[in-house]
Amino acid sequence: MKRLLFYGIVYFIFIVLFGGITLIDHLSREKDYLSAKLKEEFSFYRNSFNTFDILANFFLYKISTDKQLKEKFQTEKDINSLSKWIFDRYKDDYMFLSKYGIKKIYIYLPDGQVVLRFHNPERILDKIDTLTNQLGIIYFSRISNNDKVLANIKLVIPFVYARNILKKTFPNKEYLFLIKNKYLSFKEFTGYIESELDKTFYYYFAENLSSKISKLNMKLSEIIKKDLFSFQSFNVSVKDNGQWYIVYFIPISKLFNNLPKDLGYLVSYEEDNYIGSIRKNFWEVFLLGNGVFGGLLLLMFYRFKDKEKYEQLASIDPLTKITNRRKFDELAQYEFDKAKRYNRPLSFIIFDIDDFKKINDKYGHQMGDKVLIEVANTVKNSIRKTDIFARFGGEEFVILAPETDIIGGKQLAEKIRKIIEEISLNPVSKITASFGVTEIKDSDNNIDDLYRRADKALYQAKEKGKNRVFVML
Repeated sequence: MKRLLFYGIVYFIFIVLFGGITLIDHLSREKDYLSAKLKEEFSFYRNSFNTFDILANFFLYKISTDKQLKEKFQTEKDINSLSKWIFDRYKDDYMFLSKYGIKKIYIYLPDGQVVLRFHNPERILDKIDTLTNQLGIIYFSRISNNDKVLANIKLVIPFVYARNILKKTFPNKEYLFLIKNKYLSFKEFTGYIESELDKTFYYYFAENLSSKISKLNMKLSEIIKKDLFSFQSFNVSVKDNGQWYIVYFIPISKLFNNLPKDLGYLVSYEEDNYIGSIRKNFWEVFLLGNGVFGGLLLLMFYRFKDKEKYEQLASIDPLTKITNRRKFDELAQYEFDKAKRYNRPLSFIIFDIDDFKKINDKYGHQMGDKVLIEVANTVKNSIRKTDIFARFGGEEFVILAPETDIIGGKQLAEKIRKIIEEISLNPVSKITASFGVTEIKDSDNNIDDLYRRADKALYQAKEKGKNRVFVML
């Protein structure tokens, strides 16, 4: 009896210890996975919204440096004539910007008098402070002459357009803007719905909010109460009707500049059964451990194997199987620091597939994916092992070429451009790409400086007719 009791105590201690270790391990796996997914989601957002930054800043620069416009502000006294002149001059620019959701553009005098609303050119002569403020991404600049402010320029991109871009890019996800109620007190309430997460938050333009999302939010309301008011990025997993979801909360102020920290969140909902498999796996391992004492050693092996899997998930693009943006940023910064330290050349190439949206629209997203995979494989087999090749998102790719100056970088880009042009993939008639190339300079502080120059060069390549290489130093 005593021996049986001893074995019983030993077995009980094993169950407690092994069960505790197993539980901690699986909670850690879930935490690691959620953390990697959160970083990936934030990277997707920034890449998706990069178009807004490029277009808005380019337009602001163009109009704020227009010498004829400055002269017109100083000589033209009739506001109606000035307004019509500006609208006629920039009408084509405005039509182009409006295709990307940049529709609300205001020009107004320092005293607040409106000179022109591009979206409503007939309405002038009122004050900017009487305008209905609309929640959105705001860009601002001035038209000045010798430090004298002649006029102000304000661009407002409503969040609804940002949400539409995400829906087009990732149609399998649901997106909502969650706004703190104190920022709605000065705005129209049309299109706002009180959130189930907390009564102090409202959804922005969510008239067709599905019952599935409402149920998920009611389940989340108590779970995220503390995190919701931290205004830091976080994500949580939740189960409903046998389906697991990951819900992401990214503060709007982290995505766009010049917005209050506690404005609210961009919330996204994604089906993800991998979380469920982690939970289920806990019971499988636990029961196996009760039957086989050696399961503890098996768990250690299993843990190391999973760790490698998570690292791979966090560094490889799932579609093209090449390096993703998160891993590229890590590797690129290392190469940048090394090149700066030893004064070595380093070239940065960015390219994207021309008219990729037309390919998707004409042949379907499945063919679009095949194009991305074929381009990735072709480029991967055409560069050196020391070159770092990654997908930045969508149809955009980057190459970092160590020990390569701007001449070599341009030659490499031209070589790849020709190789891509030779790709044959029925039924797509022709595949081309535009390239932006730059190299490291003494004035560069980090890898982002190279990316910005290369991105501007890419924009110029697109503007000059596509399927070409443009270099910017």
